[in-house]
Amino acid sequence: MRAEPYMPTVTDRAADERAAGVGYPRLTRTAAVAVIVGVLAQAALAGGFLAGHAALVQVHMAVGGLLVLSGVTLVVAGLVGRRRSREPRSLLAARVGVLLLLLVTASAGLAAGGGTRDLLMLHIPLAILSMGLSSRLLDASGAAARRH
Repeated sequence: MRAEPYMPTVTDRAADERAAGVGYPRLTRTAAVAVIVGVLAQAALAGGFLAGHAALVQVHMAVGGLLVLSGVTLVVAGLVGRRRSREPRSLLAARVGVLLLLLVTASAGLAAGGGTRDLLMLHIPLAILSMGLSSRLLDASGAAARRH
C-alpha cells in the first residue's frame, strides 16, 4: 500500500503560525496597542474638531505622527526580531501592512488639510484596517508571550 504525500492544510499552516515565534513580542504588543488606542483617540479628536474645537486639529495631527512611529516600530521589531525568532512571513507582512496603511492614512489627512479633500474618504476606512491588522499582531504577540 502506497502512502499519500502529506499536504499541509490551511489549519496546519495556522497552527504552525501560532507555534512560531514573534520578534520582540512585548514591543510588538505595545506598538500594536498604541495603534489600536491611537486610532480610537483619533476618532474622538476628529469628532471634537468637527464639532468646532479647532485646536484639536493640531492634536489630531500629532497623534497621527505617533501612529506612524508605532507602525515603524512594528516593522523594525519584526525585521530585527526575525533573526531571533521564527516569525512567519505573514506576520511580517501584517507589520508592513499596518505601516503602509498608516502612511497612506496620514497622507490622505495631510492632503485634506492642504485643500485636496478627494482622498479624505479613504482616511477612516484605512485607519480601521490598520486597527484590524494591529489586532492580529496583538493576538500573535500575546500567544508568544504566554509561551515564554
